[in-house]
Amino acid sequence: MVARELTESDLVASFDMCMALAPDEDHEWRPYAVDATSSCAHALRTLISGDALEAAHAARCAYAAVVRHVTERLGVSEAEVARDPLVQAEVSRQFRDLYEELSPTDVDDDLVRNLRDLAKAEGPALFGSDLIVPVR
Repeated sequence: MVARELTESDLVASFDMCMALAPDEDHEWRPYAVDATSSCAHALRTLISGDALEAAHAARCAYAAVVRHVTERLGVSEAEVARDPLVQAEVSRQFRDLYEELSPTDVDDDLVRNLRDLAKAEGPALFGSDLIVPVR
């Protein structure tokens, strides 16, 4: 497959699709879904606008989902959150993505596919494989 540059309309369409993915208000996993869709939306806004603040918001939303998981689901105390292995893994992933994978001139389908493949491979270690939902 030949890599092509993503257009702004590609990014806007992805943003719209992302925003439509959050489950109903009463769904048990809604807080995690909101964190995930917000993170994706901010990442897409970063690509659309070039605003680095949007990238920081995307990272914060992803981090919030992990912190929520370790405190609410695994019972890790607030004082121990920063030392939790899952939180450390998320921080490490974010550093890797920022410093090794991304550069402003290299955003193309291959990069997006690589980041998606990394997320699919690493996601089950955090939330379990039964929670992975196929994306159309």
